[in-house]
Amino acid sequence: MFQFLIKLVKCCTTPQTSKICYLLLWSLAWANINAQNKVFLRNTFTEEATGGSKFNFWITEGEQGALLVANVRGLLVYQGQDWQLHAFKNQQGEVISLQHLLPQKNKIWVAGSDGVGFLEKAAGKYTYHSLMTGQYAQEKLAVANQIISFQDQVFFVYVNKIIVVRQNKITQILKSPKGTLFGYLFQVEKDLYLSQYGKGLLVWEKDHFVLKNGAELYRKGFVYLRQKNVRGIINAISTKGLWVEKNDTTTKIALPTAAQQVLSKGVVHPRFINQDELVFGTFKGDAYWLNLKTGKIQQIFSGNSFIRSIYIDRQKNVWLVNDNNIHQIEISSAFSLMLPRQHLLEVVSTKRGLLGYSLAADSVFWINEAEEIVKMHVPGRIQTICAIQEPQLLVGTTQGIYLVDYTTQAHLKLLEFGNNRCMAQDAIQPDIFYLSTTRGIFVVRLENRQFKILAEITNLELNVISILRTQKHLWLGTGDSGVIRFDIDLDSLSVITNKKIYNAPNGALNKNDKTSFLHFWQGKVWVNNPGGIYTYSEQQDKFTPIQLQRADTTQDFFSSLVAFQGDQILVSGQSNTFSVMGMAHKTQKQSYTFVPTPFKRLPKYEFGALVTFQGKFYAATSKGLLCYDPKKPKNYQASFQTLLSKAAQQGTFIAPGTILDYAKNTVRFEFASNYLEAPQKTQFAYHLEGLNQQWSVWSSENKKEFNNLREGKYTFKVKARNVYGVEGKVASFSFEILPPWYRSRWAYGLYAIGALLSIYGFFRIYTYRIRLRNRQLEQQVQTRTRELNETNEELTTANEQLKELDELKESFSQMLIHDARQPLIPIMTSTDPVVQDAGWRLKTFFDNFLEVQKFEAAEVQLYTQTVSLGALVGEALTQLRFSATQKMITITNYIPAEITVRVDEAYILRVFTNLIGNAIKYIPASGHIALEATPVTDQQFIKVWVKDNGTGVPDALKNTIFDKFTRANKADKRSTGLGLTFCKMVVEAHGGHIGVLTQTEQQQIGESGGAFWLTLPYEEKTVTAKSKETSETISVQYRFTLEDKALVKEVLPQLERLEFCDSSDIAAVFDDRPWQGSEALEAWIDALPFMQNQQDYLNKLKEIT
Repeated sequence: MFQFLIKLVKCCTTPQTSKICYLLLWSLAWANINAQNKVFLRNTFTEEATGGSKFNFWITEGEQGALLVANVRGLLVYQGQDWQLHAFKNQQGEVISLQHLLPQKNKIWVAGSDGVGFLEKAAGKYTYHSLMTGQYAQEKLAVANQIISFQDQVFFVYVNKIIVVRQNKITQILKSPKGTLFGYLFQVEKDLYLSQYGKGLLVWEKDHFVLKNGAELYRKGFVYLRQKNVRGIINAISTKGLWVEKNDTTTKIALPTAAQQVLSKGVVHPRFINQDELVFGTFKGDAYWLNLKTGKIQQIFSGNSFIRSIYIDRQKNVWLVNDNNIHQIEISSAFSLMLPRQHLLEVVSTKRGLLGYSLAADSVFWINEAEEIVKMHVPGRIQTICAIQEPQLLVGTTQGIYLVDYTTQAHLKLLEFGNNRCMAQDAIQPDIFYLSTTRGIFVVRLENRQFKILAEITNLELNVISILRTQKHLWLGTGDSGVIRFDIDLDSLSVITNKKIYNAPNGALNKNDKTSFLHFWQGKVWVNNPGGIYTYSEQQDKFTPIQLQRADTTQDFFSSLVAFQGDQILVSGQSNTFSVMGMAHKTQKQSYTFVPTPFKRLPKYEFGALVTFQGKFYAATSKGLLCYDPKKPKNYQASFQTLLSKAAQQGTFIAPGTILDYAKNTVRFEFASNYLEAPQKTQFAYHLEGLNQQWSVWSSENKKEFNNLREGKYTFKVKARNVYGVEGKVASFSFEILPPWYRSRWAYGLYAIGALLSIYGFFRIYTYRIRLRNRQLEQQVQTRTRELNETNEELTTANEQLKELDELKESFSQMLIHDARQPLIPIMTSTDPVVQDAGWRLKTFFDNFLEVQKFEAAEVQLYTQTVSLGALVGEALTQLRFSATQKMITITNYIPAEITVRVDEAYILRVFTNLIGNAIKYIPASGHIALEATPVTDQQFIKVWVKDNGTGVPDALKNTIFDKFTRANKADKRSTGLGLTFCKMVVEAHGGHIGVLTQTEQQQIGESGGAFWLTLPYEEKTVTAKSKETSETISVQYRFTLEDKALVKEVLPQLERLEFCDSSDIAAVFDDRPWQGSEALEAWIDALPFMQNQQDYLNKLKEIT
């Protein structure tokens, strides 16, 4: 029979007939094996997803980590986002089906229905080149088994032929002798081996194969793997298992019976993951994961069609191609799934396995230590379960509560209760149980396989979903609001008293206290609900939430379910919009770090329960029983690349460095990632250098188009972020867009030439006009020169006349002012303060005018003497007291009396009179003036300050305020502009300086108002640091005239009816008055709206009455 099949295979010249022959051979040799109970996370790509045929032959990795698949319709390329089909046709126009491929540098060697050839990629497209030319054009070939590169040659292996290619040409074709079949080629170190059925193991020498080992092991078995390992050279031989060749001795690798049984059923496409682990397929279509070190074998795939190819990707996951689909099996993941496609509602753990039930609620499943699944039928619809003594289980259904033996599947009804919520076994007395039903909470005892009711708790009006017994208390977790605690009589469990509630309304728990589950872990009572996870302190009678530190705080989080193991807590949370799962690791007391990284890979599950068993976590989910092994290592920080799969301009592929015309300034990019786990959760960010520098927000969109780009050089950069939050290497693409013709270099050159010609023409015209004008000007200059000489003589005569008039004016002014000063004496000595003040001001004006002229003419001689600075200032204040009092201005002299200066007393007195008088003149009524003195750093002068709370000096007058005739307001006729000029001349004549702080300078030091300063020479022994001791203060006093009191008398009743806080109403009383009072009255009116309290306001009214 076997010889017949060999002949039949050799006669097969089409993929279809070869496939039939292989299936017939394998169907005669092998039988079925059991279906797997445990599956890994898996993605399946159908022909609808790939766009190709469902018949795929080979899968491998191409450039930049993209997957390449040989398909009946052509080449399939997968870059983690989309599948792309590249179809090829032969010279007859027929579609070329690909059977095998081998990427190598810038080409892909392929074998298919058109024979052998290679693919080259250019401008984003693959081009097929056939090698079946010349004498080989009519060569008949079956389905290719393998393509392998060795040294400078490429070998295409068929069952009856081997085609050798060198430098893109077929150099020879080797044919298998009668009664033999070619198997596979293997490169081990520097040698190339051939497995040939019917002959043995051969080795390549120069241009042919020679027999290396003709032992029966190799002669009557196909070698599917020959690879060097730490153990030696590992050989996988069809149904004969795994063998190791070392020191010219070949021995079978000892493995457990379970592994040997699987290997005896046939091995196809074995692939090493590492030195100890390999994955292989079987003839039936299943795939297994074998650990050579431990001997453990695990089924990773169950299929019903022949496995064509297996590939291990960069993330150590398996890609499997069979006759139906392409499958990705994530064996590197710490997650696996049992009971797939079943919606599980509850699961509990025992020493002998896991028990639970699904949404169908018609049976209970038991998963034992060997991960075998046993299902048990119980009458009614299952509502809750509770594991008790091995191997018994309590099952609550719509028909009652049953006692089930899950080893024998026998069941016994204990109670008729049909609306069960939850059940719990007493942790202290194992024969006591707590039942939560719609009727209330029942305490029962199990005796002789019967329930005896001991106590009943009714009228709770709450949905109890969790029950826990501790030494002194019975705890009830509710689905409505928090936790309830009862005290239990240790001698009689029928006595349950002292109900206490812990929930959000009474502040014992956080805001969301619904669905509260109870746990007893590490000697403490724990509660978890959407509001958090809490521990209970017996001493404080208080629940304290644990601190869960999370790196991502952008998304809301709450705990729906938890499971405890060691110092780890598995936490799951879900809502209508999201689900999240993670491991909380204890860092310090009451503080845990939440690590969601492994769980980001999971799809959105609906969780029913969490438990632990044999160091693993299990979750009842809407898609099966999810298993998480926290001890399984996986590198979640593995690096990967971002792939720029396409750059196009209006659908036309462009290469890096392309220069585009301005009319083609729209560019489209497509990108992907070679990280192939959960590619649907991969996100991308990008930016275009030359347009902007900021990265875009992360998005799953893998396409971007830029429109209407301006001319310039651009670099498009894109980066990927995988499901675990790790960013891949940045991919970049540079291109350039030329400017439009009117902004090109030659256009700008023409613009420049035109501009130069225009400038030259204008220059010629302009110079002609200039020459003409010059001749006219020369004539005019001669005429004007004569006229100017005549005018100059006239001006000289007039200037002399003006000088005489100016001298006459000054003499007249001095004489006039000198003669006017004598009549001022009676005025200055008048008993009327107003008249006296007016006289002094007029005298000051005359003195300033005369003294400025003297200083300018250098006719002043100073008579300095040592005087008390405080006394000098006091005398100035005495002269100005009336003016200050009239405006209700308070002047405070902080200058100590013991400070003495060496100055001309008369001149400095007038300086102070001018400065203080100006302050009185320009600040508002009720203002304040302060006089201060501070030593100068060099200890030669004393600095005297005159400060007020007025509006201050504008910045624009900083450098001109001391010039003659300068006034802050030109319209202000109260000043001649000579007072400050006089002060500056006097102070500088004493060797000092005078200055002012403007409004901005005052603000910079946190003050406001005017601030003039001057420096005067002083006697060193008299100066102390205490320069702010008050020596005199002029207090404010109002002096109202009889006319003032008469004017105000009419409005006083109206003012007395107002409150001090009615500022606007108080001011409005005087808005439309047709009269003007004295300065004292006007100041009183200005101050009245700003009283601080009602008493001050009434006192102010009394001042005028």
